[in-house]
Amino acid sequence: MLYKFKLLRKAPRIVTSSGDAIWTKNCTARFYILGSEFEGMMDDAVNFASAAHQPLHGTSPDYVLVHPNYEKTVFPLVRSESAMNSTIVQAVSKVNQWQRNVGTVASSKINGSVLEVRLQNGSQATSEDMVFFTGLAAPGSIVANNKFRTFRGVLRPRSIHSIFYKNSFTSPTNARFFMHVDVQQNNFSWSEGPGIDALDRPQFFQNTVSDGSKPMFLSPQWTVTTPVN
Repeated sequence: MLYKFKLLRKAPRIVTSSGDAIWTKNCTARFYILGSEFEGMMDDAVNFASAAHQPLHGTSPDYVLVHPNYEKTVFPLVRSESAMNSTIVQAVSKVNQWQRNVGTVASSKINGSVLEVRLQNGSQATSEDMVFFTGLAAPGSIVANNKFRTFRGVLRPRSIHSIFYKNSFTSPTNARFFMHVDVQQNNFSWSEGPGIDALDRPQFFQNTVSDGSKPMFLSPQWTVTTPVN
């Protein structure tokens, strides 16, 4: 939990963080970010993400066999069956970023350097995909009553079933929500997901911008689409 946390400039500094203010990856915890203030970041204010993992050859509708790549820290997290149970496994094409859900986790186990995930209602994931786990992007987090002043980036709330409530933005440029996969072909360390569709989209209530405009959703191509409530 962050409660009344302040990340603010202090003269003569003009930057508070060289990266994101809040960044989580492969985290099963629910985050509470409440009544806090943020400014001067060189990247995003909030970024909830799960890492990209590589399906191995020989996958089937019942199994997704995943190599950890550089993200070996995923293994201790997925040992918790309660954390991974019913997690959606999402496959994303490295070529065109087309995403599809390939099933939900029924069980998982570590077999050497491979994570074996048994799926419910499974379909195929191939070696041409990257795989993301929705349960590893801080599901159900709550971000409320915060003040986001000027900074370089946006917000990437890829946390399913999360809540964004009564947050205020100084700049409409920063009041943008990007909830899609960010895939760089064959670069697993920089690729992040999952992509959140309308069914799992965070709930937004009474978020405001100082100039009276609305916070906006961003498309996968980073163009402004529809207003956020």
